[in-house]
Amino acid sequence: LVAPVMMRQRRLLLQHCSLRYYTHRLHVETTRIALHNDMLSDTVTNLEQQVSKLQSIEQQLQSILTSQGMHIDTFQSLLHENQTTIQEIKKLQMGEAMTSILTSILRVDH
Repeated sequence: LVAPVMMRQRRLLLQHCSLRYYTHRLHVETTRIALHNDMLSDTVTNLEQQVSKLQSIEQQLQSILTSQGMHIDTFQSLLHENQTTIQEIKKLQMGEAMTSILTSILRVDH
């Protein structure tokens, strides 16, 4: 009669230890998730501030373009064309530099 009671108490103790272990694990995981949540919140706040700054810059640019009688789409098109032109100039400069180097090498060889 005593053995079944002891077995039951032992099983309850083991379950209690197991429950304590899982409670601790949940607490550790909750703390970890809370830290990640704080980091993500800080990142979101930072991104929101950057978006706000970009919107302000965009509005200022729009007002400058409007005062000069230009539309944002036209300006973007000109920026794209300018970038393409700059890339072409860099290629031409690289070609000129290579030509100059090769010419110098050929002169030294003769």
